[in-house]
Amino acid sequence: MNTDHLVIGAGIAGLSHALYLADLDPQARILLVSKVSINESNTQYAQGGIAAVMSPEDNLASHVADTLRAGDYATTEEVVRGILKCGPEIVEDLTRWGVRFDRNDQGQYHLVREGGHSHPRILHYKDYTGKHLQETLAQEAMRHPQIELMDHWMLVDLWLDEEKTTCLGGDFLALSTQEFIRVSAQTTALCTGGVGALFPKSSNPKIATGDGIAIARKNGVRTELLSYVQFHPTVYSAPDLPPFLISEALRGHGALLRDINGHRFMPEIDDRAELAPRDVVSRGILAQMNRTEASHVWLDATGFDPSDWDTYFPSIYAQCLRYGIDPSQAWIPVAPMAHYLCGGIDVDVYGRTSLDRLYALGECSHTGLHGANRLASNSLTEAVAVAKQAAQHALTLPKNTAEEAPAPQRKLLQADLSGWKAHVLTLQQELMEVGGVVKSQPGLEALEKKLTQAIAEFNSAYPEGYTNESHASLSNILSLIHAMVLESIAETRNQGVFYKSAL
Repeated sequence: MNTDHLVIGAGIAGLSHALYLADLDPQARILLVSKVSINESNTQYAQGGIAAVMSPEDNLASHVADTLRAGDYATTEEVVRGILKCGPEIVEDLTRWGVRFDRNDQGQYHLVREGGHSHPRILHYKDYTGKHLQETLAQEAMRHPQIELMDHWMLVDLWLDEEKTTCLGGDFLALSTQEFIRVSAQTTALCTGGVGALFPKSSNPKIATGDGIAIARKNGVRTELLSYVQFHPTVYSAPDLPPFLISEALRGHGALLRDINGHRFMPEIDDRAELAPRDVVSRGILAQMNRTEASHVWLDATGFDPSDWDTYFPSIYAQCLRYGIDPSQAWIPVAPMAHYLCGGIDVDVYGRTSLDRLYALGECSHTGLHGANRLASNSLTEAVAVAKQAAQHALTLPKNTAEEAPAPQRKLLQADLSGWKAHVLTLQQELMEVGGVVKSQPGLEALEKKLTQAIAEFNSAYPEGYTNESHASLSNILSLIHAMVLESIAETRNQGVFYKSAL
């Protein structure tokens, strides 16, 4: 199967990249591939919004300074400025594609403030901005004549040239037919999302297992800061109920964090209190949970005006009601959970990886914007801005000699992997215990030995060249957890989201 541009992943990075490619080249053929349905991605669960300087009271210098500070100055101002300056431009592009950001009574954008930001600069649509973005861009892509969509295709490998220096496309398993398919493309973009589902509980969907990152690493593509996972401080936490994100915008609107006894503790930890960066708030919550021997803390939003729930937070209010809590009357149980990977496949501001003609965009990539900790709502800005710059760059490349894509030399594995799934889950639970918000060097070293043994046994258990959905997924999970643990063991600094109890 041949196309001009192969885009793997249908979140905001993949969708916007495909739309930009089509806008910039009316002749280009774009194949957009999704592991699940077109409307299922991390983007859909982004409640807060997209950060951009859109107010005369705000300015780019302030946005840059806030980003550098939140990231513990572990990046360069040049990278940060180069991406954030695109904010107003990409807001225009998103609006042109049909996105509707909330406005105030004067018709201006309703901008909110989130943790680490010195000004209100978050554009949003109610409290389900990501869902609105996902659905709007997906509809735009589905009706575009240049974009072909293939869902329920799982990436199993990249297709490289003989010298292993250029990406020629990708190999996929079509989950509905159990057929292996190779796609040849002039450019390939990995937009495969993050790693939240490597942890037993997270704000991410279960598909966020870092497939693109693991497959890129297997092919020698350079990665950075895989151990820098941001934990969101306020994820709904109750026994026997699935977690869901409680947006930082609630704290921006005045919600308070209280321990199990009702004590408001964040002012004692940081002068920014509930609006400190996420790493500070997460560690503060965990310390308070340990101190009080509790499994959660409370988020108190009972002081809101009753109309605020309908106006700004309708989906959070509805979900809390489904779980048996009226947040206008009762406190919400929350705890930190895995949320966002600050590292990933190393790229420049054009999304270029260390492999020719391979781009990486969105959460699977590491531009350096986030440094050691992501500033709230900068990720959607980054995803769209770099997707645009990658599309502009991709169309400057000379055409490769067209190659007919041969069928990949793979066979379907017929095996029951339920035992391996259970074993890998125990390793994921241990990852949370020793490599979560606060990491333990002895614990990480013990886990690394278990992972080394598990990977050796897993690889020897199945014949070379055979795979299926479960096998490919477990292989990616094991290799990526191992890489994260090794990096965590070697890290000698505490900065941003990375914190070891003893160095």
